[in-house]
Amino acid sequence: MKTNLPNHKGAWHPFQSWECFKAGMYLIGKRPEAIDSAASILGVYERCLEAMVAVVNDWRISSEHHLTKEWTNRNAWLGQAACCYMAGVNEEETREAWCQVLSEQQRIVANAIADMVIELWVCEENVNDLLQLEFDYA
Repeated sequence: MKTNLPNHKGAWHPFQSWECFKAGMYLIGKRPEAIDSAASILGVYERCLEAMVAVVNDWRISSEHHLTKEWTNRNAWLGQAACCYMAGVNEEETREAWCQVLSEQQRIVANAIADMVIELWVCEENVNDLLQLEFDYA
């Protein structure tokens, strides 16, 4: 059960229980094909939205641990988790794609998607409803 974030310091779970850890998000190394995969996930609206929604639905322990702390960069975690979930990309590779491959406009859109998914997750809304919406993001 989620808590009221303004009055809560965040949920804590040991890293060994995080789904993102088990999936290899914190492995070290840069693979060019993984960097390209991260860019193709975060840089394409539909793929980014699908991946972020899947993370909050399927990686419940990781999401609770990372998204209940307002003082952290929740957007960065969600983007990195989305790339790991969809393509086995580690967080270092995702950062490389973010900084070196994606355009400023793609980063703005990905952050907007993350903001939306996190807000609905925090409010205990059904994030799956986002997949049914159509947006003009051009």
